[in-house]
Amino acid sequence: METTEKTKLKFANSKENVESVDQSLSVDLDPLLGLWGNTDSKSANLVKVNFKMENGKVIMQAWGDNHEESIDWGTTSCAVYTNAVDATTIEGLDAHYEFEFKTTKICGNVKLGILVLQVYNTFKDNSNRLNYFSREFYHKISN
Repeated sequence: METTEKTKLKFANSKENVESVDQSLSVDLDPLLGLWGNTDSKSANLVKVNFKMENGKVIMQAWGDNHEESIDWGTTSCAVYTNAVDATTIEGLDAHYEFEFKTTKICGNVKLGILVLQVYNTFKDNSNRLNYFSREFYHKISN
């Protein structure tokens, strides 16, 4: 397919092939919002994450493991996804953190009350550390 043909597309798969979507639809964020703790108490990655609404956006705050105390990564905006253009249940999310020494992309999903996060770390500081991935499970601590 030529690039010019791609720009004329109105949908790229059958889930997107709808004429219009009810403008009153909104994503139910209740399953996501709140504080989540890592189910693995010995994790050397993210120990907890918090999701909240702020000015109409989902905001994520993450804490990394540092043995006795965690490292607060601060907050970043978080995109949320459903499983179809006209669905209202949150199915996935992604967020990005930019550090001086690395970029971290966090992707995840909530299913049956469990938050699963995949964390992709890419180093940019010429330290020769290899980029790495982790996948961990979280339980909701509070809303």
